[in-house]
Amino acid sequence: MLTGMAGGRIGARNLLLTGLLILGLASLVGAGTVGGGMLLAMRVVEGVGFAAIVSAAPKLIFDAAAPKDRDLALGIWSTYISAGMAIAMVVTSF
Repeated sequence: MLTGMAGGRIGARNLLLTGLLILGLASLVGAGTVGGGMLLAMRVVEGVGFAAIVSAAPKLIFDAAAPKDRDLALGIWSTYISAGMAIAMVVTSF
């Protein structure tokens, strides 16, 4: 809800870019940590960045797609988590 409200205030594009920046910086800091507490904190920050991206992307997709293609474009977007989990389960087994 908070990231959605932020998107309403700063715009979907700016929220998406901010989310990507947060996610990238938190990943970079997390990669350099040696303690579990800091790593966990960076995972929480990464989650905030992820939430910002997930709440901003559908608006951008909706705006970018032609009216006749919007249902398909948003349908494809909605498969990202299930497809990602399926791919991760197959790839990590090897």
